[in-house]
Amino acid sequence: QMNRLRRMAANFQLQKDESVRKHVEALYLGLYPTQKLQERAVGWVSYLGKYGDALIDAVMSQAVELCPGHREIFI
Repeated sequence: QMNRLRRMAANFQLQKDESVRKHVEALYLGLYPTQKLQERAVGWVSYLGKYGDALIDAVMSQAVELCPGHREIFI
């Protein structure tokens, strides 16, 4: 019975590891869609051309606090 429990625990651990690996891959593909950072693949200039000067005002209004990391800004 102990061997059965060990086998069950090992199988559970393998399933959990596989699940974590799939989540990591999904996150990685979201951040690096073309093996480069997403922000470097799609530049801000294309958005400036699409939305015009209003984009600058929208970004400045949402960038109220200085943050050294990345932020999500809704347009």
